[in-house]
Amino acid sequence: MSNKLSLITLLAVVLFTSCQEKKITTAQLSGKYTGVDKPLTLLVRDHGSELNFSIPIYIDTVTTSADGLFSFTVEAANPKELLLEAKSPDGNGKIYQTIFIEAGDSIYYESDGKFRSPAKNLRGNGSNKLSVMDSAGNFISGMAFYSIIGKKDSALVLADFHERLKKYDSFIDSIKPLFSEAFVNHLEASKAQETAYFLQILSSYLSAYGYPSFEVDSVEREEAYNELLSLSSRGYKNFNFGDQLYQVVMSRLPKTDTVSRRIDSYIAQVDSMHLPEEGRQLMIGKGILSFLRRGKVKEIEPTLRNFQAQYPSSPYNKTLTAQFEEWSALSAGKPAPDFAATHVDGRPFKLSDLKGKVVYIDIWATWCGPCRAEFPYAKDIKKHYKKNDDIVFLYVSVDEEKETWLKYLNENPDFEGLQVNDPGNFDSVIAKTYKVNGIPRYIVIDRDGKIFSTDAKRPSSGDELIAQLDQALGYPAYVKR
Repeated sequence: MSNKLSLITLLAVVLFTSCQEKKITTAQLSGKYTGVDKPLTLLVRDHGSELNFSIPIYIDTVTTSADGLFSFTVEAANPKELLLEAKSPDGNGKIYQTIFIEAGDSIYYESDGKFRSPAKNLRGNGSNKLSVMDSAGNFISGMAFYSIIGKKDSALVLADFHERLKKYDSFIDSIKPLFSEAFVNHLEASKAQETAYFLQILSSYLSAYGYPSFEVDSVEREEAYNELLSLSSRGYKNFNFGDQLYQVVMSRLPKTDTVSRRIDSYIAQVDSMHLPEEGRQLMIGKGILSFLRRGKVKEIEPTLRNFQAQYPSSPYNKTLTAQFEEWSALSAGKPAPDFAATHVDGRPFKLSDLKGKVVYIDIWATWCGPCRAEFPYAKDIKKHYKKNDDIVFLYVSVDEEKETWLKYLNENPDFEGLQVNDPGNFDSVIAKTYKVNGIPRYIVIDRDGKIFSTDAKRPSSGDELIAQLDQALGYPAYVKR
C-alpha cells in the first residue's frame, strides 16, 4: 500500500512540476509603423517603474525592418506598463506608444507614429487593451483637456468635465467583466490621476487662456486627492498615477516647516499608504529626486543614505546616486554652467554675457499654460526692480519653432525682459544643462556667475520672490523700494 501511495505522490509531483513549467510568464509584442521609409529603433521602457519621465528604464531595444515591422518578447510574470519610444522619422521630436501587458498577451498593432493617433488593425490576445486605453484617454486626458477648456464660458468648463467623468465611469463599468483586475486597476488609477491633475491645474490654464478669474471648488479638489491616495496601493504601477501621487503628497507638506521636517513628513505620508515594498521604494525615490530638483542636496543626503542602507539591492540605488552627484554640481555656490541661445534678432547669446548681474531665468514655452499664467505676476516683480540695473530678467523659450515664439512676442509687446530662444523643448541645451524636466522653471544666478537657486520662487509668490532676489542681490532684508 505504501508503495502505491508513493507512486501516486510521485506522479502528483511530476504533474505539478510539469504544470509549473508550462506556466506562461512572457508576452509577445509585434506590429508595424506605417509611412516609415527607414528602420526605426524602438526603445522599450518599463514605464510603470520609472522614478521620472526623464530617467527612463530601458529593458530592450528593437529595430524595425525597412517597411516598419517589429516583434519581440518581454518578461511579464507581473503586469507591466511599457512605453515604446523612438525618434520621429522626420527628426522632429519622438513618438511614443503606451502598452499595458500581461503574461500570455500576443499583441499586434499598427501606428503612423503621429501624436495622439490611435493604434490600428489590432490583433491577438490582449490587443483590445490598446483600444480601451485610447478610448479612455478621449474622455479627460491629453488633447481632450484642451477641448474641455476650449469652452467660451469658464463656468461650462467644469460642467463639461463632470459630464466626461460620468461617461468615463460608465465606460470602465462596461468593460470590467472583460478584463483582468490588474488592467481595471490601471484604468481606475488613470481616471483618478487625470481628475486630480485637472482640478489642480485648471485655474492656471483658464487664466493663461484669457478666462476671467475662476476657482475650482477646494472641497472637490480635496476629494479627488483623497481618492488618489485611497488607490495608491493598487495604482502605483501606473506611471502618471504615481507621478501625480507624489505631487499631491508634496503639495500637502507644511510650507512653514524646515526642509528636513518636510522630508520626514513626506516619508511619513508615504508610509501611511501601506504600499508593497516595491511601491514604497518607488515613492521614496520620487521624493528624493523631488528634493534634489529643488536644490536641497545637503538636506536630502541623509535620507538617500538611509534608503540605500535599508534597500541595498534596490534597482534605484544606481540612479539615485548618479542624480545626487549631478545635482550636487548644480547646487548653490557652484559655477553656473554656460549655455547658448539666440536673441530675437538672431544674434547669439550666452549666459556668461550677463556675468556681474543677478539673473532671474524663466524657462518657458508658448504651449505651456502654467508658464503664461505667471506672466501677469511677473509684471509686478519687474516693476519693483525697474530702476535696478543689477538684475536681469531672462526669458528662455524652449519652443521648437522659432516662428511660434516670435509670433507670441509680437502679439504681446508688453512682455518685457531679455528674450532668447533655445529650441528643443526638454531636449534644449538649457533643459539638458540644468536638468529641466518640467516648466515653468526658475533659476537665479548671482553676480559672480554662480548658482544661487535652481528652484527659485515663482512670480506668483510675490514678496517671497522679492525676498529671494534681494538676498541674491546682497541686500540685508526685503524692504519696499
